[in-house]
Amino acid sequence: MSMRKSTAYRLAAGLAIAGTAALGTHASGWRFSGMIYYAPHDPAVFVPKRHGLGQTVNFARPAAWICLAAVVAIPLLLSLFMKR
Repeated sequence: MSMRKSTAYRLAAGLAIAGTAALGTHASGWRFSGMIYYAPHDPAVFVPKRHGLGQTVNFARPAAWICLAAVVAIPLLLSLFMKR
């Protein structure tokens, strides 16, 4: 019985390759050799990276651009106000 579970687990783990439909991303959404994810039909804002660990954003969603603007603007504004 444990042999069946371990074999089934290995098969399921092999299917969940990062950047595939098994993890919720679509191959047609990856641009620039898998560096940018742009899929208007995908409702997710954060998706697993195609290569490596972590998450990336779906640049087809407006919330992704808001997050990007915040990541750039907050340190910039803090650096401007800390000088005074």
